[in-house]
Amino acid sequence: ISLQDYDNLFESQAGRCAVCLKTVLEIHRSLDVDHDHETGEVRGLLCYRCNTVLGFLEDDKERMARVIEYLTSPPSRKVLGERQWKAPPRKKLGIEALFE
Repeated sequence: ISLQDYDNLFESQAGRCAVCLKTVLEIHRSLDVDHDHETGEVRGLLCYRCNTVLGFLEDDKERMARVIEYLTSPPSRKVLGERQWKAPPRKKLGIEALFE
């Protein structure tokens, strides 16, 4: 796409990733141009992480729906019930710690 097209998309998305809504200031890099690999249609601007997730999921909507179902109702709840192990909160390391 042209720089003008990118700028128009960027403005229409308020400088945010279309999926996670983080700004370029929060992600510390520019947004990627996301496109449909089958049709070539440009879909929008995404941060590197969200764009990578879509790539790993191969744009498979059914797989994405299963991911949402997994996060909403993990299989462990049926098997373990209340005996769930709770992981400690993730510690921010490196440069992330500077922005707390």
